[in-house]
Amino acid sequence: MNLNSQTSTCIICGNANIRYRHNWLFRCTACGFLSSALETRINLASVQIDEQKREYALNNLRRRNFESILDWLAETGLKESALILEVGCGHGWFLAAARHRGYQAVGIEPDVNIAAMAQANGAAVRTGYFPGAIVPGEKFDAIVFNDVFEHLTDPASAWSQVESSLAPSGLVAINLPLATGFIYRFADILDRVGCHGPLERMWQLGFPSPHRSYFSAAQLSALAERHGFKECVRRSLPSLTVSGLWQRLRYDPTQSTLFAAMMWPFLVVFTPLLRFLPADIGVQIFVPRLERKT
Repeated sequence: MNLNSQTSTCIICGNANIRYRHNWLFRCTACGFLSSALETRINLASVQIDEQKREYALNNLRRRNFESILDWLAETGLKESALILEVGCGHGWFLAAARHRGYQAVGIEPDVNIAAMAQANGAAVRTGYFPGAIVPGEKFDAIVFNDVFEHLTDPASAWSQVESSLAPSGLVAINLPLATGFIYRFADILDRVGCHGPLERMWQLGFPSPHRSYFSAAQLSALAERHGFKECVRRSLPSLTVSGLWQRLRYDPTQSTLFAAMMWPFLVVFTPLLRFLPADIGVQIFVPRLERKT
């Protein structure tokens, strides 16, 4: 396995990171922040995900979750006809929901095939990476990371990039999986006793864009504070639905059919119980700590 270089300093508290149970996984000795050195391989022909199954699996869940995020942005003060940037917009579901509410919405997507799918569905999508795909001097009323921030190779520097692209009094919304969630904790317990598959799936090991970080809500808030932003909203979202569950287990072609067949009935029974357990998906909205001049 090829590994990217890994900083020895925690981006949350500045203490030392150490290898943690796997050669690709790291943990801060002080605050427990988790990071990986897994390699990002977007647009490489040898790395494939069945995007049709993935789209079917996540469509309904993501659309409902995105409507909730837009509700919370509006409640936080996002103005009508605001210009929204979604970083890593995928199939364009959030962009479509934002446009339906009257917002202007543009996305950035590095995967050329997925970007083309979103463009074909009418989304305003720029193929490339954040912030390189942003026009110099361009400002947005809101910048949104939906299941993207945990994939960034340098989430600390992303805050500086956000600050330079955000309009005064703009909003930043980050939606990501939580290290404190029940599913991650359960996968971690299994990993400790030698069953590594669930944890590897949580980190999306072998995927074109694996997870590079796993935050708690408190850690993400602390990182934002270090870079001049304060949290104003903290919410949670559902992480699984029975609808599309089989396709979700099968969109990774390296996953065996036998494993999926064993997991599916368990998850069908277990999914309704998740609402009573620690949330697996968190949403936090941030504003600049001090209002900036135009």
